[in-house]
Amino acid sequence: MNVIKSLVVRGDNRDQLFRDLEELGPIVDAFITDTYDPASGATGATGKTHDWSISRELTEQSLKPVILAGGLMPENVYEAILKVQPDGVDAHTGVESAGGRKDPEKVRRFIAEARRGFAALHQVAPLEIPINGVLDLHTFSPREVKNLVPEYLRVCRDKGIYSVRIIHGKGTGTLRKIVRSILEKSPLVETFETAGNWGATSVILRSGN
Repeated sequence: MNVIKSLVVRGDNRDQLFRDLEELGPIVDAFITDTYDPASGATGATGKTHDWSISRELTEQSLKPVILAGGLMPENVYEAILKVQPDGVDAHTGVESAGGRKDPEKVRRFIAEARRGFAALHQVAPLEIPINGVLDLHTFSPREVKNLVPEYLRVCRDKGIYSVRIIHGKGTGTLRKIVRSILEKSPLVETFETAGNWGATSVILRSGN
């Protein structure tokens, strides 16, 4: 059974959303963002959108998949996907007829527009990273880092590079925590330590023999 945690965007609860993201991330399978309606008190199925910039931040920070919901319909799902870059989208009232029943034509159009949006996201040219023992993570989201760091370490070791410097910056410390967690679990890592300041970590890899 998969566990999906709802993150309801109210407009005044940004800090709580990110606390939930960090605290519940290890125990849930995914998150779904939705909209709060102050008029009715509803926390979902409101037919209203929310501040997509908050959902974009949540998507970038989450190590688990994030599904975007809240007021999505055939007319706006393409734009929503490009702006938020979620792992999936969810629709309810946006694909219903006036009687509250699912409208087959709206569902068909929603799926077509969602597919078009995700296809557009995947058209970005792959980024080539130099394998020189220095990995700068400033342009990557935490979710990308989760797969990037282990793969980079593997390629470095295959090329005979056993000393690696990972630049994660200081910031809020989120990237540093993620990097340290990856290094602690990696069988490729002999030791690691702070490199001069909290903005980078030096890693010594085990010999490939």
